[in-house]
Amino acid sequence: MKWLMVLMIPLLFAPAYGWEDIAILDLHYENGQLFLQEALYLRGFYPDRNIQPSEGYRLAVLDGDEEVYSFVFRIPDYSYVDVSSNSELTGGIVKLDKVDFSLTVPFPEGADNVVIYDEFDSKVIETTPKTPTLAILLILGGVAVIVLLAITIKKRRPRPDSNW
Repeated sequence: MKWLMVLMIPLLFAPAYGWEDIAILDLHYENGQLFLQEALYLRGFYPDRNIQPSEGYRLAVLDGDEEVYSFVFRIPDYSYVDVSSNSELTGGIVKLDKVDFSLTVPFPEGADNVVIYDEFDSKVIETTPKTPTLAILLILGGVAVIVLLAITIKKRRPRPDSNW
């Protein structure tokens, strides 16, 4: 039982190290149109965007009328495909008609919504990320089940005879 408690102590402090409020946007692109599938508000990490394309869609995180964070991105509608036939490697770049992808962005406390603009600066998507309550409950329930299983296994283990 002591080893289990020792292993679980770092888990208590894990959320405190560097996690930030983020929004994860699940997007779908088809026939030149961008659609929002889901927008979640979580705690985690987001990539830096030091290198951005000069043109493309622009995502902005807004706090009221103030733009807190923004970046430019392109739709990832190209795929590199390699095919091997008769021990010869062929392939190349394939342009996809539809693609699903996600964007992870910081969503600081007080931010109102996330807006995506197209290449012509027209608003395409506006959303407020929501907290995934069911996912959090499933994760916490899973951890509870693991702890209960570990305790049950520990209690079932026969103790060595101490009358030697």
